Amino acid sequence: MRGKLVVGNWKMNGGLRQNDALLAELRVGWTAPPMRGLAVCVSYPYLWQAQAALSGSAIAWGAQNVSEHAGGAYT
Repeated sequence: MRGKLVVGNWKMNGGLRQNDALLAELRVGWTAPPMRGLAVCVSYPYLWQAQAALSGSAIAWGAQNVSEHAGGAYT
């Protein structure tokens, strides 16, 4: 039986401090139920930050599409 994966897409939102806080909360608070996974897909400029913050955790990370917009609900 295949499991389920919950993925959060940050769109073009975020900032270094805000990201640090959210990633730290996710890392501490996430306990994977059976057959469930969690991933965050961040804006490309923050990919390094997600990798560093989530390394060694059960939370996967990835990049979203690239957008021409500087911020907001775009992917």
